[in-house]
Amino acid sequence: MSGASMREFMQNAVESLSEEDFERFRDELVERKQEPRVRLNRVEKKPRREVVKVMINTFLEDEAFEVTKELLEKISKGYG
Repeated sequence: MSGASMREFMQNAVESLSEEDFERFRDELVERKQEPRVRLNRVEKKPRREVVKVMINTFLEDEAFEVTKELLEKISKGYG
């Protein structure tokens, strides 16, 4: 998948989350133990587009794409 496609997937995925799921996504992002880590002050009360930008700047595109998929899977399993 190209960089533009990955960014588009991440943006669309985050935009499609309910407010509750977006909060869970953000919480899971901050609570990840793997390095590099995202600090709460970088994503707290930030719009969805900004959270995606922070992820891309922190992880670079390929890893940000994988982290997005990981977090989406994690929050969806929380309802199972």
